[in-house]
Amino acid sequence: PAKWKNGTRAGTVALVFVLAVVAAFAVHTVSRDLHKIPLHGEQQAEFLSRRLPAYDLAMAAEADPRIGSGPLIQFRVPESKYFFTGTVVGDWMGQYSYQKYGHIGEAGYWMIDRPEDLHAKVTAAGIKAVAMHKNPHDVFKPYPVEDYREYFEIVLETDRGVLMIPR
Repeated sequence: PAKWKNGTRAGTVALVFVLAVVAAFAVHTVSRDLHKIPLHGEQQAEFLSRRLPAYDLAMAAEADPRIGSGPLIQFRVPESKYFFTGTVVGDWMGQYSYQKYGHIGEAGYWMIDRPEDLHAKVTAAGIKAVAMHKNPHDVFKPYPVEDYREYFEIVLETDRGVLMIPR
């Protein structure tokens, strides 16, 4: 029994040491990365714009009086909920799940609905704006932005996303 107590104590000391090293590394990494985030308005906006595709889309939605408090449906730009003060919907589950606004494409992957179908669904649901990524390699693929222009007014298009209002 005394041998077990010493063995257990040595194991506990080793575990505590490993955890302390991991915690020190985590604190160092987080504190190093926090210094990269600007604290002042214009620099912070530029930083967020470079890092998050949803930031510019959410800021454009926030500034557009036609969108008001939404709802805005997002497709694979989930950070928009942090920057748009109105209602943001759209996720893999729930009332506004991606499955309700998409279909399985010919190649067997999820596609955002065809523009005419998406328009019909968002207007029926009372959605005031659509924010979506433009990444053709994403798990939930959009159609080219040009295909949406007949049914949606493009409020903002960036190299990584688009904000649209149903016509």
